[in-house]
Amino acid sequence: MPHKGYYNQSGQASKRAADIGGIDAAQAFGRGVRLSILLLALGLAAVATARADAVLQTPRVRIIHPPPLKHRAESSPPTTPAIIADLERKLGLTFSIRPTVVTAPNRDAYYRLGGRSWFTAFAVPRKQLVVLDMSRLDQPAGDLYATLKHEYAHLALHQAIAHRRLPRWLDEGTAQWASDGLSEYLPAVQRALLPQAAAGGRLFDLAELAEAFPRNTRGLQLAYEQSRSFVNYLVRRFGDEGLRMLLRSLAAGASPGEAFEETLGIRLADVETEWRDGLRGPGSWMAGLAGQVYGFLFFAAALVTVGAYWRFRHRKRQYRDGEEEEDEN
Repeated sequence: MPHKGYYNQSGQASKRAADIGGIDAAQAFGRGVRLSILLLALGLAAVATARADAVLQTPRVRIIHPPPLKHRAESSPPTTPAIIADLERKLGLTFSIRPTVVTAPNRDAYYRLGGRSWFTAFAVPRKQLVVLDMSRLDQPAGDLYATLKHEYAHLALHQAIAHRRLPRWLDEGTAQWASDGLSEYLPAVQRALLPQAAAGGRLFDLAELAEAFPRNTRGLQLAYEQSRSFVNYLVRRFGDEGLRMLLRSLAAGASPGEAFEETLGIRLADVETEWRDGLRGPGSWMAGLAGQVYGFLFFAAALVTVGAYWRFRHRKRQYRDGEEEEDEN
């Protein structure tokens, strides 16, 4: 059942999209991608062509999509108010976001909009903009709901908390917690990196993840895992309300250090130490060893192969020497 909104197709698509306004994309996205393409000439030229795309407007969300994705686009407006209400309850914050959701029909279109290969979606909080790679969200319906919830969490956090007071690790970790652990990041390495990094003392300091995440794939994956792990630890240690109090303190103007001491009664550095110690607790050495298993197996297989080869060479030499002795006799 189509949601009660209104469409503007063909030549009206660019006109409606122009309401989004311009954006210094490299600054807003913080990753150096040229999202200025996304809103070029205030007409979203990279998002839609004048004849191909449609814009679905409702009081709570705006969806820009190509006609083939009309059915999927119409499923988003009814869920948006429910997602926002759930985020307000879970985060303990009140906000009034009206997201603009751009649906890219395939990987190439997503890349042209500024998407990166290891991500299924991204948000530009300053413009309340979310871009989705529908080619990787097209199967389970829950994926789209959870991904929207994750990206809306980013928009909500940035609307409530000034950018300089919202560490990147807290932004990402809270968005993952709020969306039940889902991340827009697709791991480059299929196994978790956190246990091995903790056992080997190779975790990032949270201060290193305050402004931005690493650009290399393994560092990026570890940063996402650390953010989720630390926020989950905060919730286990201080409860859901503890995290909500922390976020409200940041929204009121406290710095991260001040917010931890005022609301949780502990220094951020001390909580980080507790968390690290917990990751290095009993059994952590097994995680470190498990991370080396494939290397050990490969080395052992190589030794077996080399040994078998030399045994073969030795037997062949013995056989040849035996034949020569028979010829001499």
